[in-house]
Amino acid sequence: MGAGSRRMTVEGLAYLAYAHVDVHPERFKHSALPHSAPMDSILGLAEAAEAAGIAGWVKGVEADDKYAGYRLELERAGFQRTVAMVVEEGHPLLHSLPAWLDDMPLPALFEELYKGIVTLYLAGAGGAGR
Repeated sequence: MGAGSRRMTVEGLAYLAYAHVDVHPERFKHSALPHSAPMDSILGLAEAAEAAGIAGWVKGVEADDKYAGYRLELERAGFQRTVAMVVEEGHPLLHSLPAWLDDMPLPALFEELYKGIVTLYLAGAGGAGR
């Protein structure tokens, strides 16, 4: 947080506030998805999210009156408040954990996550989603 930039300090504070969102671990279902690697999950979840109409569901969560005063400290952070509301609301697709999360050795898991994140970043770089 001592980056010497007011904006970086504000962003750091927003992430700290977001980090305290309860993720309801009791909702998780371990090995609910048969994916063997993170990239399988990324592709599978993208297809499932489209089929389940997740984008419309998220808009519905954002518009729900019960979230009118929810996490107002994140209001200026934009998407982080939406993420907090979505996590609070919960969705079966979000709580289904892939098998690789329990089965893959930690070093391999981090390597595969890194590959998946880099692939997502490169796929979106300069695109409409950025």
